[in-house]
Amino acid sequence: MLNSFVIKLRVYRFFDDFVIIYALYTLMFEGNGLSVSQISILLAVWSITSFLLEIPSGVLADKYNRRNILILAQTFRVMGFLIWYLFPNFWGFLIGFVFWGLKSAFTSGTLEAHLYDGLKSIGQERKYSKILGSLQGLSFIAILLSSTLSSVLFFLGYRNLLLLSIVSLVISILALVTSKTTKIVQSTQEAKYFSLLKEGLLNVVNNKKMFLLVLISSVLVGAMAVDEYFALYVNEVHLSISLVGYLFAGYSLLQALASVAAHRFETNKLLLPILGTFSVVLLLIGFSGNFVGVALFMLLAFIASLGQVLSSSAIQATTQSHVRATISSVSGFLAEILSFGVFVIFLLIPSGEIKQGIRIFGFIILIVTTAILITHLRLQTKERKYEKDGKKYNY
Repeated sequence: MLNSFVIKLRVYRFFDDFVIIYALYTLMFEGNGLSVSQISILLAVWSITSFLLEIPSGVLADKYNRRNILILAQTFRVMGFLIWYLFPNFWGFLIGFVFWGLKSAFTSGTLEAHLYDGLKSIGQERKYSKILGSLQGLSFIAILLSSTLSSVLFFLGYRNLLLLSIVSLVISILALVTSKTTKIVQSTQEAKYFSLLKEGLLNVVNNKKMFLLVLISSVLVGAMAVDEYFALYVNEVHLSISLVGYLFAGYSLLQALASVAAHRFETNKLLLPILGTFSVVLLLIGFSGNFVGVALFMLLAFIASLGQVLSSSAIQATTQSHVRATISSVSGFLAEILSFGVFVIFLLIPSGEIKQGIRIFGFIILIVTTAILITHLRLQTKERKYEKDGKKYNY
Protein backbone atom coordinates (compact mmCIF):
# COMPACT_ATOMS: atom_id res chain seq x y z
CA MET A 1 0.00 0.00 0.00
CA LEU A 2 2.88 2.36 0.83
CA ASN A 3 4.60 1.72 -2.48
CA SER A 4 1.42 2.35 -4.50
CA PHE A 5 0.64 5.60 -2.65
CA VAL A 6 4.19 6.94 -2.90
CA ILE A 7 4.76 5.86 -6.50
CA LYS A 8 1.67 7.70 -7.67
CA LEU A 9 2.69 10.80 -5.73
CA ARG A 10 6.11 10.60 -7.38
CA VAL A 11 4.52 10.34 -10.83
CA TYR A 12 2.33 13.33 -9.97
CA ARG A 13 5.30 15.38 -8.70
CA PHE A 14 7.51 14.58 -11.69
CA PHE A 15 4.95 15.47 -14.34
CA ASP A 16 3.83 18.49 -12.33
CA ASP A 17 7.23 20.03 -13.14
CA PHE A 18 7.95 18.25 -16.43
CA VAL A 19 6.53 21.26 -18.24
CA ILE A 20 8.49 21.99 -21.41
CA ILE A 21 7.14 25.53 -21.79
CA TYR A 22 8.59 26.56 -18.39
CA ALA A 23 11.91 27.81 -19.75
CA LEU A 24 10.31 29.57 -22.71
CA TYR A 25 6.99 31.07 -21.67
CA THR A 26 8.26 34.66 -21.34
CA LEU A 27 9.73 34.35 -24.84
CA MET A 28 6.36 33.01 -26.01
CA PHE A 29 4.72 36.14 -24.59
CA GLU A 30 7.28 38.36 -26.30
CA GLY A 31 6.85 36.44 -29.55
CA ASN A 32 3.13 37.22 -29.43
CA GLY A 33 3.78 40.94 -29.26
CA LEU A 34 3.81 41.62 -25.51
CA SER A 35 6.15 44.25 -24.09
CA VAL A 36 8.30 43.79 -20.99
CA SER A 37 5.82 45.96 -19.05
CA GLN A 38 2.90 43.74 -20.09
CA ILE A 39 4.86 40.60 -19.17
CA SER A 40 5.60 42.16 -15.78
CA ILE A 41 1.87 42.79 -15.27
CA LEU A 42 1.24 39.09 -15.96
CA LEU A 43 3.87 38.00 -13.45
CA ALA A 44 2.54 40.44 -10.84
CA VAL A 45 -1.03 39.15 -11.30
CA TRP A 46 0.27 35.58 -10.92
CA SER A 47 2.02 36.54 -7.66
CA ILE A 48 -0.94 38.50 -6.24
CA THR A 49 -3.47 35.78 -7.10
CA SER A 50 -1.42 33.11 -5.37
CA PHE A 51 -0.81 35.28 -2.31
CA LEU A 52 -4.41 36.46 -1.84
CA LEU A 53 -5.83 32.96 -2.18
CA GLU A 54 -3.27 31.30 0.08
CA ILE A 55 -5.50 31.42 3.17
CA PRO A 56 -8.88 30.55 1.56
CA SER A 57 -7.29 27.61 -0.24
CA GLY A 58 -5.74 26.44 3.02
CA VAL A 59 -9.14 26.49 4.72
CA LEU A 60 -10.60 24.35 1.93
CA ALA A 61 -7.65 21.93 2.10
CA ASP A 62 -8.23 21.50 5.83
CA LYS A 63 -11.94 20.87 5.30
CA TYR A 64 -12.19 18.77 2.13
CA ASN A 65 -10.39 15.79 0.59
CA ARG A 66 -6.81 16.84 -0.17
CA ARG A 67 -6.33 14.51 -3.10
CA ASN A 68 -9.32 16.18 -4.76
CA ILE A 69 -7.93 19.63 -3.90
CA LEU A 70 -4.67 18.72 -5.67
CA ILE A 71 -6.63 17.41 -8.67
CA LEU A 72 -8.63 20.65 -8.78
CA ALA A 73 -5.42 22.70 -8.55
CA GLN A 74 -3.83 20.87 -11.45
CA THR A 75 -7.05 21.19 -13.47
CA PHE A 76 -6.84 24.96 -12.97
CA ARG A 77 -3.37 24.98 -14.53
CA VAL A 78 -4.48 22.84 -17.47
CA MET A 79 -7.32 25.31 -18.06
CA GLY A 80 -4.84 28.18 -17.90
CA PHE A 81 -2.54 26.59 -20.47
CA LEU A 82 -5.50 25.81 -22.75
CA ILE A 83 -6.48 29.48 -22.61
CA TRP A 84 -2.91 30.41 -23.52
CA TYR A 85 -3.13 28.04 -26.50
CA LEU A 86 -6.54 29.27 -27.71
CA PHE A 87 -6.07 32.98 -26.98
CA PRO A 88 -2.35 33.87 -27.36
CA ASN A 89 -2.74 37.55 -26.47
CA PHE A 90 -2.37 39.72 -23.37
CA TRP A 91 -5.83 39.00 -21.94
CA GLY A 92 -5.57 35.28 -22.67
CA PHE A 93 -2.20 35.10 -20.94
CA LEU A 94 -3.55 37.18 -18.03
CA ILE A 95 -6.50 34.84 -17.44
CA GLY A 96 -4.16 31.87 -17.78
CA PHE A 97 -1.93 33.28 -15.05
CA VAL A 98 -4.92 33.77 -12.76
CA PHE A 99 -5.61 30.04 -13.14
CA TRP A 100 -1.93 29.29 -12.49
CA GLY A 101 -2.09 31.46 -9.37
CA LEU A 102 -5.10 29.43 -8.25
CA LYS A 103 -3.08 26.27 -8.80
CA SER A 104 -0.16 27.59 -6.75
CA ALA A 105 -2.41 28.63 -3.86
CA PHE A 106 -4.33 25.35 -3.76
CA THR A 107 -1.12 23.28 -3.91
CA SER A 108 0.83 25.23 -1.26
CA GLY A 109 1.04 23.11 1.87
CA THR A 110 -1.60 20.69 0.58
CA LEU A 111 0.78 18.19 -0.99
CA GLU A 112 2.90 18.00 2.18
CA ALA A 113 -0.18 17.53 4.37
CA HIS A 114 -1.63 14.93 1.96
CA LEU A 115 1.64 12.98 2.04
CA TYR A 116 1.74 13.03 5.83
CA ASP A 117 -1.91 11.98 6.07
CA GLY A 118 -1.34 9.06 3.70
CA LEU A 119 1.71 7.84 5.60
CA LYS A 120 -0.03 8.30 8.95
CA SER A 121 -2.97 6.17 7.81
CA ILE A 122 -0.64 3.17 7.36
CA GLY A 123 1.64 3.89 10.31
CA GLN A 124 4.59 5.03 8.17
CA GLU A 125 4.75 8.73 9.09
CA ARG A 126 8.37 8.31 10.23
CA LYS A 127 9.30 8.09 6.53
CA TYR A 128 7.81 11.51 5.81
CA SER A 129 11.07 13.50 5.54
CA LYS A 130 12.75 10.89 3.36
CA ILE A 131 9.84 10.63 0.93
CA LEU A 132 9.29 14.39 0.81
CA GLY A 133 12.98 14.78 -0.07
CA SER A 134 12.62 12.28 -2.90
CA LEU A 135 9.62 14.21 -4.25
CA GLN A 136 11.63 17.44 -4.23
CA GLY A 137 14.49 15.64 -5.98
CA LEU A 138 12.12 14.44 -8.69
CA SER A 139 10.94 18.02 -9.13
CA PHE A 140 14.51 19.14 -9.86
CA ILE A 141 15.07 16.27 -12.31
CA ALA A 142 11.82 17.10 -14.11
CA ILE A 143 12.78 20.77 -14.50
CA LEU A 144 16.25 19.83 -15.72
CA LEU A 145 14.93 17.37 -18.32
CA SER A 146 12.06 19.58 -19.49
CA SER A 147 14.40 22.57 -19.88
CA THR A 148 16.79 20.53 -22.00
CA LEU A 149 13.93 19.16 -24.10
CA SER A 150 12.60 22.66 -24.70
CA SER A 151 15.79 23.43 -26.66
CA VAL A 152 15.83 20.06 -28.43
CA LEU A 153 12.18 20.50 -29.51
CA PHE A 154 12.33 24.25 -30.04
CA PHE A 155 11.75 23.77 -33.78
CA LEU A 156 8.18 22.62 -33.01
CA GLY A 157 7.17 26.13 -31.95
CA TYR A 158 5.69 27.51 -28.75
CA ARG A 159 2.12 26.28 -29.34
CA ASN A 160 3.16 22.66 -29.81
CA LEU A 161 5.45 22.83 -26.76
CA LEU A 162 2.47 24.19 -24.84
CA LEU A 163 0.39 21.19 -25.94
CA LEU A 164 3.14 18.81 -24.76
CA SER A 165 3.14 20.63 -21.42
CA ILE A 166 -0.62 20.13 -21.12
CA VAL A 167 -0.17 16.39 -21.78
CA SER A 168 2.34 16.25 -18.92
CA LEU A 169 -0.12 17.94 -16.56
CA VAL A 170 -2.90 15.55 -17.58
CA ILE A 171 -0.63 12.60 -16.70
CA SER A 172 -0.04 14.13 -13.26
CA ILE A 173 -3.83 14.44 -12.78
CA LEU A 174 -4.33 10.78 -13.75
CA ALA A 175 -1.73 9.76 -11.16
CA LEU A 176 -3.75 11.56 -8.49
CA VAL A 177 -7.11 10.23 -9.69
CA THR A 178 -5.89 6.65 -9.37
CA SER A 179 -4.32 7.18 -5.94
CA LYS A 180 -6.14 6.60 -2.67
CA THR A 181 -7.89 9.24 -0.62
CA THR A 182 -6.63 9.90 2.91
CA LYS A 183 -8.14 11.01 6.18
CA ILE A 184 -7.12 14.51 7.29
CA VAL A 185 -4.56 14.36 10.11
CA GLN A 186 -2.22 17.35 9.73
CA SER A 187 -3.30 20.96 9.14
CA THR A 188 -1.84 22.91 6.21
CA GLN A 189 -1.53 25.94 8.60
CA GLU A 190 -2.57 28.51 5.96
CA ALA A 191 -5.69 29.39 7.95
CA LYS A 192 -3.45 30.57 10.80
CA TYR A 193 -1.14 32.53 8.53
CA PHE A 194 -1.81 36.07 9.79
CA SER A 195 -1.81 35.06 13.45
CA LEU A 196 1.53 33.29 12.85
CA LEU A 197 2.79 36.31 10.95
CA LYS A 198 1.88 38.69 13.80
CA GLU A 199 3.61 36.49 16.38
CA GLY A 200 6.63 36.10 14.12
CA LEU A 201 6.94 39.85 13.51
CA LEU A 202 7.06 40.50 17.25
CA ASN A 203 9.76 37.85 17.72
CA VAL A 204 11.82 39.22 14.85
CA VAL A 205 11.53 42.91 15.79
CA ASN A 206 12.53 42.21 19.39
CA ASN A 207 15.66 40.31 18.34
CA LYS A 208 17.98 42.40 16.16
CA LYS A 209 20.23 39.47 15.30
CA MET A 210 17.22 37.45 14.14
CA PHE A 211 15.94 40.48 12.24
CA LEU A 212 19.17 40.66 10.22
CA LEU A 213 19.08 36.92 9.45
CA VAL A 214 15.48 37.18 8.28
CA LEU A 215 16.35 40.19 6.08
CA ILE A 216 19.29 38.33 4.52
CA SER A 217 17.13 35.28 3.83
CA SER A 218 14.32 37.41 2.38
CA VAL A 219 16.68 39.26 0.04
CA LEU A 220 18.28 36.05 -1.26
CA VAL A 221 14.89 34.44 -1.85
CA GLY A 222 12.78 37.39 -2.99
CA ALA A 223 15.38 39.03 -5.23
CA MET A 224 15.67 35.85 -7.28
CA ALA A 225 12.29 36.69 -8.82
CA VAL A 226 14.59 38.41 -11.33
CA ASP A 227 15.21 34.96 -12.87
CA GLU A 228 11.73 35.20 -14.43
CA TYR A 229 13.44 37.53 -16.90
CA PHE A 230 16.35 35.18 -17.63
CA ALA A 231 15.03 34.02 -21.03
CA LEU A 232 14.25 37.61 -22.05
CA TYR A 233 17.77 38.62 -20.97
CA VAL A 234 19.29 35.89 -23.15
CA ASN A 235 17.28 37.18 -26.09
CA GLU A 236 18.19 40.82 -25.37
CA VAL A 237 21.95 40.12 -25.36
CA HIS A 238 21.55 38.54 -28.81
CA LEU A 239 22.13 34.89 -27.99
CA SER A 240 20.10 32.28 -29.85
CA ILE A 241 16.79 31.68 -28.09
CA SER A 242 17.09 28.01 -29.05
CA LEU A 243 19.82 27.85 -26.37
CA VAL A 244 17.53 29.04 -23.58
CA GLY A 245 16.45 25.52 -22.57
CA TYR A 246 20.03 24.29 -22.28
CA LEU A 247 21.05 27.40 -20.35
CA PHE A 248 18.05 27.05 -18.04
CA ALA A 249 18.95 23.41 -17.41
CA GLY A 250 22.48 24.45 -16.43
CA TYR A 251 21.00 27.20 -14.29
CA SER A 252 18.85 24.65 -12.40
CA LEU A 253 21.80 22.26 -12.04
CA LEU A 254 23.93 24.95 -10.41
CA GLN A 255 21.12 25.74 -7.97
CA ALA A 256 20.89 22.08 -7.00
CA LEU A 257 24.66 21.73 -6.58
CA ALA A 258 24.77 24.82 -4.37
CA SER A 259 21.96 23.47 -2.19
CA VAL A 260 23.69 20.11 -1.80
CA ALA A 261 27.10 21.64 -1.03
CA ALA A 262 25.83 24.29 1.41
CA HIS A 263 26.19 22.13 4.53
CA ARG A 264 29.97 22.05 4.05
CA PHE A 265 30.35 25.75 4.78
CA GLU A 266 30.43 27.69 8.03
CA THR A 267 27.05 29.45 8.17
CA ASN A 268 27.68 32.60 10.22
CA LYS A 269 31.00 33.54 8.61
CA LEU A 270 29.77 33.34 5.02
CA LEU A 271 26.32 34.93 5.11
CA LEU A 272 27.36 38.58 4.77
CA PRO A 273 30.06 37.89 2.14
CA ILE A 274 27.48 35.86 0.19
CA LEU A 275 24.93 38.67 0.39
CA GLY A 276 27.53 41.23 -0.66
CA THR A 277 28.70 39.10 -3.59
CA PHE A 278 25.10 38.48 -4.60
CA SER A 279 24.41 42.23 -4.73
CA VAL A 280 27.53 43.00 -6.77
CA VAL A 281 26.93 40.16 -9.26
CA LEU A 282 23.28 41.22 -9.69
CA LEU A 283 24.38 44.76 -10.50
CA LEU A 284 27.10 43.57 -12.90
CA ILE A 285 24.56 41.56 -14.89
CA GLY A 286 22.85 44.82 -15.76
CA PHE A 287 26.09 46.14 -17.28
CA SER A 288 27.12 42.94 -19.08
CA GLY A 289 26.14 41.19 -22.27
CA ASN A 290 26.47 38.01 -24.31
CA PHE A 291 27.89 34.98 -22.53
CA VAL A 292 29.47 37.10 -19.77
CA GLY A 293 26.06 38.29 -18.62
CA VAL A 294 24.58 34.78 -18.86
CA ALA A 295 27.52 33.36 -16.91
CA LEU A 296 26.99 36.00 -14.22
CA PHE A 297 23.27 35.14 -14.13
CA MET A 298 24.18 31.50 -13.48
CA LEU A 299 26.70 32.53 -10.82
CA LEU A 300 23.91 34.57 -9.21
CA ALA A 301 21.70 31.46 -9.08
CA PHE A 302 24.49 29.45 -7.43
CA ILE A 303 25.23 32.17 -4.85
CA ALA A 304 21.54 32.69 -4.05
CA SER A 305 20.86 28.97 -3.57
CA LEU A 306 23.91 28.62 -1.33
CA GLY A 307 22.87 31.64 0.71
CA GLN A 308 19.24 30.52 0.97
CA VAL A 309 20.24 27.22 2.58
CA LEU A 310 22.80 28.83 4.90
CA SER A 311 20.48 31.66 6.00
CA SER A 312 17.68 29.18 6.64
CA SER A 313 20.06 27.06 8.70
CA ALA A 314 21.20 30.12 10.69
CA ILE A 315 17.59 31.14 11.38
CA GLN A 316 16.72 27.65 12.59
CA ALA A 317 19.78 27.54 14.84
CA THR A 318 18.88 30.91 16.38
CA THR A 319 15.13 30.35 16.71
CA GLN A 320 13.41 28.77 19.68
CA SER A 321 11.48 25.66 18.64
CA HIS A 322 7.98 26.95 19.39
CA VAL A 323 8.26 29.90 16.99
CA ARG A 324 9.96 28.27 13.99
CA ALA A 325 6.82 28.40 11.86
CA THR A 326 6.20 32.03 12.79
CA ILE A 327 9.69 33.13 11.76
CA SER A 328 9.31 31.25 8.48
CA SER A 329 6.05 33.12 7.89
CA VAL A 330 7.78 36.49 8.34
CA SER A 331 10.67 35.54 6.07
CA GLY A 332 8.31 34.25 3.39
CA PHE A 333 6.11 37.35 3.62
CA LEU A 334 9.06 39.73 3.19
CA ALA A 335 10.38 37.66 0.27
CA GLU A 336 6.95 37.87 -1.42
CA ILE A 337 6.98 41.66 -1.08
CA LEU A 338 10.45 41.86 -2.62
CA SER A 339 9.46 39.53 -5.48
CA PHE A 340 6.47 41.72 -6.24
CA GLY A 341 8.82 44.73 -6.16
CA VAL A 342 10.88 43.14 -8.93
CA PHE A 343 7.83 42.91 -11.20
CA VAL A 344 6.83 46.52 -10.42
CA ILE A 345 10.29 47.82 -11.37
CA PHE A 346 10.20 46.09 -14.75
CA LEU A 347 6.61 47.26 -15.23
CA LEU A 348 7.65 50.91 -14.82
CA ILE A 349 10.66 50.86 -17.16
CA PRO A 350 9.68 52.90 -20.26
CA SER A 351 12.35 51.39 -22.51
CA GLY A 352 11.45 47.81 -21.64
CA GLU A 353 15.17 46.98 -21.49
CA ILE A 354 15.86 43.98 -19.26
CA LYS A 355 19.38 45.13 -18.42
CA GLN A 356 18.11 48.53 -17.30
CA GLY A 357 15.60 46.87 -14.97
CA ILE A 358 18.34 44.69 -13.51
CA ARG A 359 20.59 47.72 -13.01
CA ILE A 360 17.88 49.61 -11.11
CA PHE A 361 17.00 46.59 -9.00
CA GLY A 362 20.69 45.84 -8.46
CA PHE A 363 21.29 49.34 -7.05
CA ILE A 364 18.33 48.91 -4.68
CA ILE A 365 19.60 45.55 -3.42
CA LEU A 366 23.10 47.03 -3.02
CA ILE A 367 21.66 49.80 -0.82
CA VAL A 368 19.73 47.24 1.26
CA THR A 369 22.86 45.10 1.59
CA THR A 370 24.92 48.12 2.72
CA ALA A 371 22.29 48.93 5.37
CA ILE A 372 22.36 45.33 6.62
CA LEU A 373 26.17 45.38 6.78
CA ILE A 374 26.26 48.69 8.70
CA THR A 375 23.66 47.41 11.18
CA HIS A 376 25.65 44.20 11.66
CA LEU A 377 28.84 46.15 12.35
CA ARG A 378 27.05 48.34 14.90
CA LEU A 379 25.69 45.27 16.68
CA GLN A 380 29.18 43.76 16.79
CA THR A 381 30.61 47.01 18.21
CA LYS A 382 27.96 47.07 20.96
CA GLU A 383 28.54 43.40 21.72
CA ARG A 384 32.30 43.92 22.11
CA LYS A 385 31.67 46.94 24.35
CA TYR A 386 29.37 44.96 26.62
CA GLU A 387 31.82 42.05 26.75
CA LYS A 388 34.60 44.46 27.69
CA ASP A 389 32.44 45.75 30.53
CA GLY A 390 31.72 42.20 31.62
CA LYS A 391 28.11 42.27 30.55
CA LYS A 392 26.11 40.20 28.07
CA TYR A 393 24.62 42.20 25.24
CA ASN A 394 20.90 41.50 24.81
CA TYR A 395 19.98 41.54 21.12
